[in-house]
Amino acid sequence: MDGGAMLKYRRILLGSFLVLLLILSLVAVCGDGLHHEELSFKSEGHVLQGYLINANKESSTLIIFVHGDGDLNYDAFGFYRHFWRVMAKHGIAVFSWDKPGVGGSEGNWLVQDMTQRATEVETALEAVLARYPNRFQRVGVMGFSQAGWVLPKLDQEKFDFLVFASTALNWLEQSQYSSRRRLEAEGLPQAAIDEELSKELSCTGQLFGSDVSYLQYLNRSHEKAPMSEDRFHFVKLNWQEDARKELRSIQLPVLVVHGEEDLNVDGPRNSAEYRQIFDDMKRAHQKTVLIPQATHQLSTSEIFNTPNPGLWELVLLEIFGESAYPCGVLDLIPKWINALP
Repeated sequence: MDGGAMLKYRRILLGSFLVLLLILSLVAVCGDGLHHEELSFKSEGHVLQGYLINANKESSTLIIFVHGDGDLNYDAFGFYRHFWRVMAKHGIAVFSWDKPGVGGSEGNWLVQDMTQRATEVETALEAVLARYPNRFQRVGVMGFSQAGWVLPKLDQEKFDFLVFASTALNWLEQSQYSSRRRLEAEGLPQAAIDEELSKELSCTGQLFGSDVSYLQYLNRSHEKAPMSEDRFHFVKLNWQEDARKELRSIQLPVLVVHGEEDLNVDGPRNSAEYRQIFDDMKRAHQKTVLIPQATHQLSTSEIFNTPNPGLWELVLLEIFGESAYPCGVLDLIPKWINALP
């Protein structure tokens, strides 16, 4: 193929890609079959842009979505929408918002610790109930990944149930696991991986201690791509998070869902430990589920297992629809909620 033909071929591919992207955007905005109602609220001096999903008169239950790590808008750029469609079928409304500094929200989520994130969730609930004071008979929270350190800090008097999705108990343990899976994917031998992780763990206090500056971090770090200053301060605020003690004080119904093939969080290990904590406390309606062949996003691992899903995975989600998830996964959460007394 000569240069001119190759250039034409690339233009066709690029044009096709842009058309597909446009179609997906239109489907996401206009064609998901759900009613999106804007509801902004103020938290810590910043206006956050949120949306109520399917908050009609038939929706007697509200679930607030709490994001995991990263710059996420209210629907995680489309990754939440299959969950929302199924929840709508079960009469459940959703409230979610752009993280501070993302989309239409002011502020910067990287300056928050997990207690501040919990306060933000409670403020969001107040905003929804101010608009619809008598609409919802039951209110709960569904937190993804990093939100596993947010939900235990919530005021339990304000909520009726909690759902933990792909969450880890301990920040450092989760970091070690995800690093191990990344190094395995890079093909490093086991001995080299163990040495790297041991070095990473022993240096954590030196890199993120309370008296360590960003310049000191840069001088001490051996990372190929050092963190930005904002990210450094975020990790410094939160790297000692461990949810075990706070979980034992939760009296609410709790559902914990993990994917067995999760590359970000050790699903089998964390699921088992959540279950042990609940068994020790002997409380009703606290349940753990480990889903075979499921990823961090709870989608099927045969197609979607990547630690950092992007546009291509979103395209695949739209193509496969609900079949992108293991059988029964999308119905699992709303069915559990609706079965609560």
